[in-house]
Amino acid sequence: MAGTSDEHKNSGWAQRTLSALNGVFTGIRRGNKMRLKLMGSGAAILLVAVLWPPPIWWAVVALAIGGVLAAELINSVVDGLAGHIDPDRHAETAALKDMAAGVTLVLNATALVVLFCLLVEML
Repeated sequence: MAGTSDEHKNSGWAQRTLSALNGVFTGIRRGNKMRLKLMGSGAAILLVAVLWPPPIWWAVVALAIGGVLAAELINSVVDGLAGHIDPDRHAETAALKDMAAGVTLVLNATALVVLFCLLVEML
């Protein structure tokens, strides 16, 4: 397997990008939570388009959306790996999965704060 990893590291930018996009689409296909986050992201983008705030708000919202989606992908990876490595779900594995879920909770809460601040600013 080490050869496969080395081959991937030495592949071109385009191939690595395609592999990363495949990972994103796999996360979308496999995760109901990811699809829910995408719908929420779409709603946030629609809201920003309707309110048409200054450009800095577009950037802040984009960073919040990117953080939420990235955290959900990371959480899915941790859940998947934990299920394969430790199917009996020992206490430490459960704690690690909870911490990964905590990352998504923190970033979702942060995104809600961004939304609230945007609404206060624009309304």
